[in-house]
Amino acid sequence: MRSKKMAYIIEKITENHWKINFTTSAAHWMKLLESDAGKTKHKLERFAQEEFEKFAEDCERIILSESAFHMEQMKLDKPLVFSIKAELSPKVILGQYKNLKVFVKEDSYTEADKRESALMELLIQGSGFGDVTAMIEKMIQQMTEEYASRLSQEGLSLEQFYKMTGSSLTDLMKQFQPAAERRVKGRLVLYAVAKAEGIKVSPEELDYELKRLSALYLMPADQIRKLLAGSEGRKLKQDILINKTMRYLMDQNEFAVSAEAGVVK
Repeated sequence: MRSKKMAYIIEKITENHWKINFTTSAAHWMKLLESDAGKTKHKLERFAQEEFEKFAEDCERIILSESAFHMEQMKLDKPLVFSIKAELSPKVILGQYKNLKVFVKEDSYTEADKRESALMELLIQGSGFGDVTAMIEKMIQQMTEEYASRLSQEGLSLEQFYKMTGSSLTDLMKQFQPAAERRVKGRLVLYAVAKAEGIKVSPEELDYELKRLSALYLMPADQIRKLLAGSEGRKLKQDILINKTMRYLMDQNEFAVSAEAGVVK
């Protein structure tokens, strides 16, 4: 329960598919209808989305997708009850992630991204994961689309690329598989660490990122904020959280030069 005004009950359909039932008092939702401008349907949609975003922010796992809200009960003088079905990321069992001594090869020691990569590889190796197959497949698809977009900017299509290299879509997807697995597992580990350590995104950090995007795309920050409502805004917050957690872990572990990369606890 979040407050006296709103409560939710989780109904597990499968390990990674949940139905979340939200309930608010008759007095609260009637007050909402009276005070908020707009049509009843739009008010309820906005209210449901806002409450789901609060749930998603508190959730120990990443929300991968969700359904539209379904009204279970909407009667005068009765509690308002609605539900949303969601797909969640697999469970992560964290290994040790602090107070490690990470050895990085001498030629890459001064490069921050190489140190991050070395630490991330070790954290992934030390953690346990549920079935991430579907997430990896989606990531491979995303990486393929990103690659096609880059080729397009150079005036090439994927079909032309396949002919030039004697490869195929299957070959390309196999090539992306290791990197896709690292991306997926790395994100899951960092999110789990953030939850374990209570790391959160502050309003100031979110505003800073919105201003950065505003300058990048030459759009007003308020317009960017509207475009990032709902799940898109949630993904942006997750990106900020992931980067913040990576910086935290870089400060919590020690790095040293070695002929071979590795770790000493």
